Amino acid sequence: HVNDDGAEHRRIGRNSGTHLYRKLILAGFPDGYQCLCWNCNFRKHRLRQLANLINTAACIRNRKTKLKLRTETLAIYGGVCACCRESDQLVLNIDHLNNDGSIDRKTVGDGIDFYRWLRKQDYPDGYQVLCYNCNCSKHICGGVCEHSMGSLSVG
Repeated sequence: HVNDDGAEHRRIGRNSGTHLYRKLILAGFPDGYQCLCWNCNFRKHRLRQLANLINTAACIRNRKTKLKLRTETLAIYGGVCACCRESDQLVLNIDHLNNDGSIDRKTVGDGIDFYRWLRKQDYPDGYQVLCYNCNCSKHICGGVCEHSMGSLSVG
């Protein structure tokens, strides 16, 4: 959604994923939409969030603390996407090598809670940095990013 109204559009009902694609095709690709990769779409979303933050002293301190922990964690696990080498921290996240992230989300939590847990566990093995493109691709393609699949193709 060019005008950043995707969340509102989804609230209306069945206007995401395959349903939205069908609707766009049937409507002859109307204005107001654009095709973005996961990284660019998330970056756009995150920058919009950052522009609307509450800037009290406590909120700023809290964000700095969280950012520092996230930055340190990403650096320890390599600092760039292990697949495509993307380095923009806005789109980097921690990936579970064994595709068992749902277990950690249920027991540890996600976001900053997960980064705190990693630090408390002294940054264990079994994790890597991936960008949103590669992480989503890995999820969609059954545990292997499409970049890896492309390098394995024959002929």
